[in-house]
Amino acid sequence: MKFVALSDAHFGSDLGRFPTKARVRIFNDFLEFIKLQGFDELILVGDIFDFWFEYKHVIPKEHFEVLEALHSASNHIKIRFIGGNHDLWADGFLEELGISVHEDPFEMNVDGRRILFAHGDKFRRTDLGGRIVRFILGNALAISMFRLVHPDIGISIAHWVSSSSRKRSSRKTVQDPVPEKVVELLSNGYDLVVSGHVHLPFIQRVGNGIFAITGDWLYHFTYLEFDDGKTVKIKWYLEEKEQRIDFE
Repeated sequence: MKFVALSDAHFGSDLGRFPTKARVRIFNDFLEFIKLQGFDELILVGDIFDFWFEYKHVIPKEHFEVLEALHSASNHIKIRFIGGNHDLWADGFLEELGISVHEDPFEMNVDGRRILFAHGDKFRRTDLGGRIVRFILGNALAISMFRLVHPDIGISIAHWVSSSSRKRSSRKTVQDPVPEKVVELLSNGYDLVVSGHVHLPFIQRVGNGIFAITGDWLYHFTYLEFDDGKTVKIKWYLEEKEQRIDFE
């Protein structure tokens, strides 16, 4: 099975190398690219949207173009979605669009390789920004109260909370690229752990396994590719550049 994975597009945000509409167009081109390349699955590893909340009768209009593109792509490729700390309120609507929504983390077996996908904000104890956002946006009481607020007000509040966390995450270095939790997972039977959240493309062999961070679609436009059961690649969509590691 051939799959690609990406994370941290933060569609709807005001950050990035290009304006939001340009980034959406690049993403649409990428969806067409992976369809033509014959990939079987696309795995979205969290924070695809800068903010997502499923009201009963309302969806944020700023995400209409991305939702339409994903719905169209789902006719040709299986799409899996993990909620990150910015878009963890995904539920039935995405399923109606043909997108499979999974708990964070979730596991797959691909070509005999045991692979764990996780957004990654729970991996690092020092990542207080991500934990705070997930606590606020994932708290059952907060969700109930949020539904009582008019969407125009609620979405504005959520963007403010998201922005404060996201600006801390758009960094150039990270102190612990391989958290202790990942070392533990790879020591206990996983062959590959795929993470997002940090916004930095990264790949490294850890013991007998591999840890990969997909990067982002704000500045790097990177994705993970696994297409032969032997090699894990991080590729730059807008550049002729890649990093790869073979399984031993």
